[in-house]
Amino acid sequence: MTRRAGRPTLAGVTDVKQRGSSDVLRSQGAFVVQFSDATSFARDELAGRVEHVRSGHAVRFASLAQLLDFFAAELARASSCTGTAAAGAVSRKRRNPEG
Repeated sequence: MTRRAGRPTLAGVTDVKQRGSSDVLRSQGAFVVQFSDATSFARDELAGRVEHVRSGHAVRFASLAQLLDFFAAELARASSCTGTAAAGAVSRKRRNPEG
């Protein structure tokens, strides 16, 4: 993590404001994640609530696995309607985080 203009930044992460207009993000892949007070990133403990923006489906999660499972399920549901392969990419990434 580095600092830029007094705020932390992550190496390899591009600020949304610096992206080109060709980077279109669709609502079918948009989620709102709210972490509870039980979350501790230092201990790899995640808990909270996640909602899929387009469908409104929401669940509580108590682990990273549950959060990623919800992402995969919602993206699979969206891809069955649109024919995209987004859900498969999330599922493959979860099984093989290195690649």
